[in-house]
Amino acid sequence: MDEKYPELAVELQEVKSRGESNQRRIDKLEMGMEKLNETQISLVKIANSVENIGKSVISMDGKVSKIQESQDALTVKVTEIENRPAKETKKFTDNIKEKLWYLVIGGIAVTILYQILPNFKW
Repeated sequence: MDEKYPELAVELQEVKSRGESNQRRIDKLEMGMEKLNETQISLVKIANSVENIGKSVISMDGKVSKIQESQDALTVKVTEIENRPAKETKKFTDNIKEKLWYLVIGGIAVTILYQILPNFKW
């Protein structure tokens, strides 16, 4: 039996060494798991932030579309206001041209009538 004690002592020492080694490995793994959990929590926070940013962008896109529509309507109104003097001037000149044509045609008609009826008393 005395012969088995040294073998048992050696085996016990090996088991003890392996246990200490395993404990160090377990401690490292636990620290790694803590870091992994922290990283995972950070990733979830980032994912939530990205989701919120996406929702904000979608909301902002709708607002930008409404602003664009308003801007388009305003552009049409401004264009109409800018073109109003030109339209009024054209209308005025067209009216003058029309009256001048009436005057010319009337003068020609009077001349023709005067030629046809020279003795007519006006």
